Amino acid sequence: MPKLAGTTAIAYLYAAYTAHQQGRNWKGLAASAALTVSILPFTVIFMSSTNDLLFKASAGTLDASQEDVATLIGRWGVLNLVRSLLPLAGAAFGFSTLFSEE
Repeated sequence: MPKLAGTTAIAYLYAAYTAHQQGRNWKGLAASAALTVSILPFTVIFMSSTNDLLFKASAGTLDASQEDVATLIGRWGVLNLVRSLLPLAGAAFGFSTLFSEE
């Protein structure tokens, strides 16, 4: 897991724990932690095969045309965009939880 995602998730979990202890809304902070670290399973489940093919293409061990490789790069770009939105969604949940406090 990327160190920054792990560190951020720990901070969200600590904030969720503290909010729960104080009787405040904590579920949004827990959701923030889950969304932030979800980049790891997303990468493994959805991006591994594309990454493997791109590594093989760069090593010259993949029998693929330049068009095929360009398609792989395009697919990787879309997957990486989705992956990058997961921590952003986590931040949105965290901020909305903080600002919805009374």
